[in-house]
Amino acid sequence: MNDVSIEIREDKSHPEGGHAVIRLSGLKTRPRSDAFVIEPADSSLSTKDLKGWPAGERTPLKTKMDPAGFEIMVGPDVVESPVLLPGTPVVIKVPAAGVSGEVLWPDITPLRRQKIKRIITSTDRRDALARMNTQGLQKQQNAGAARPGSGPAASGGAVARGATAAVPGGKFFRPSSS
Repeated sequence: MNDVSIEIREDKSHPEGGHAVIRLSGLKTRPRSDAFVIEPADSSLSTKDLKGWPAGERTPLKTKMDPAGFEIMVGPDVVESPVLLPGTPVVIKVPAAGVSGEVLWPDITPLRRQKIKRIITSTDRRDALARMNTQGLQKQQNAGAARPGSGPAASGGAVARGATAAVPGGKFFRPSSS
């Protein structure tokens, strides 16, 4: 059998982070299956006991065979596991290649998630939007008042005591309790 060494490193082709390359250096032929397994090096631990462990046979995002060996590219589904901390001893297995080896999980940059952009408007724009909303509300109320049995009169009047009402300009007021 060939001397095969296993190395895990961050996949620099993904600047957003969250990706790794498992390299099997010295592997001369491509395995008939790309499936791989990551297990804890401590045989007393079960992957069922470790919440978040990427258990079972995994399918890589991509693979690459070159004269120096075989590369398995993995994504956030593996790399973002909360139990795969830097320095964690793991066993990497590629059953179809008959390869198994213990390595330390490297420090890999977590996936950078896109931040939610906040929209900031000027007070003039905000007031204009509030006026538009209020005008639309008034049109709906006027349309409802035109039908018998609908509108504010049908519910017993304008604004009930203790309630808050919208007025033109987008401002709110609370009627007095007189």
